[in-house]
Amino acid sequence: MSSPFAEPITSGKPIGVDVAAIERELDALWRQASDQQTVLRACCWNLAAYAQTDADFTWARELSEIFAERLPTRTLLLHHQPDLSGKEVEAWVSARCKLGPQGTKLLCFEEITIETQGNGIKHLPSLVRALVESDTPTAVLWSGRPPKDPSVALALLTGADVLMIDSSRDAEPGDLASLELQAQVGHVEIADAQWLRGAPVREAIAAAFDRTAAGPVTTLDKVLVRVEPPATTAGLYLLGWLASRLGWGTPERLEPRRDAWMMSGPTNSVRVELETGGPPSPCGVCEVELSLWSGARITVRQTDDGLEVAIPGERPLTFSTGPYSPGATLTAALTGRGHDRLYAAALHRAGELDRAR
Repeated sequence: MSSPFAEPITSGKPIGVDVAAIERELDALWRQASDQQTVLRACCWNLAAYAQTDADFTWARELSEIFAERLPTRTLLLHHQPDLSGKEVEAWVSARCKLGPQGTKLLCFEEITIETQGNGIKHLPSLVRALVESDTPTAVLWSGRPPKDPSVALALLTGADVLMIDSSRDAEPGDLASLELQAQVGHVEIADAQWLRGAPVREAIAAAFDRTAAGPVTTLDKVLVRVEPPATTAGLYLLGWLASRLGWGTPERLEPRRDAWMMSGPTNSVRVELETGGPPSPCGVCEVELSLWSGARITVRQTDDGLEVAIPGERPLTFSTGPYSPGATLTAALTGRGHDRLYAAALHRAGELDRAR
């Protein structure tokens, strides 16, 4: 007679389990499930998603579902509630399955939810180390703002390959500096959705300066970046990328209530500005104006169809871009498109601008 737990483990319904024996109970449940149907367990990545607030936990769960649609993962949903003093640790297990024709379950992968309260956070690092699949890369998804104290996340990052984050969530000045410190202390690669979403804009700017009519990039006199309010860090990343590639010096704040700085270049000083308040539709970096000594101005603007680049004396360039999704963008970081050798330098310079705000 099959166990009543066999159907829930493959239907996605969470099952409460003994925290001290999660692996043993998972194996038993999978054996019971395979008595009823053909079930194939799969795992290309370990994903440990950490959250404290209910809103961040909901966000992490939604993103983990997007990951699961694109990439088989063993998912650990870690929800810590520091202000509660109930049971220190509780755990549930379930499975996500991709359905074949006529509803046949072909491919299933596990989701383990661990909730901790109060001092229960001390158990999370050892539980994560025990539950990740060996010989499989591990990504940590951090929900919410980067931790100012790197030791908060350091234990979870032990052995991790990638720290994924969306720095636009409740962003405050200094967050990018905290993220850089975390990367240095944790010895982990960073995949920030706000850096990744800016790739088309960076490519468009590079393409614009390949056109000789605009003038050399070394003659930039002013850069103005307009962003929608949640995407402030995307704008800082863009300015940090320009500063790192063009050798601009340390930013000097110009006005107390305006994100405007002066940065010395190899041949002249460059004024850089960041403005918020884009159109109602989400655009991230909505517009970039690049002014040159000659008086020429290159404009990169988000449109409904993608990016449009206006260059003096040239026909406009257009770039197609798809709708932005943090989940899809971060999933790409796990499939090889997230690594960028320019990121560390851009993060460092963006952090300088962020600290000077």
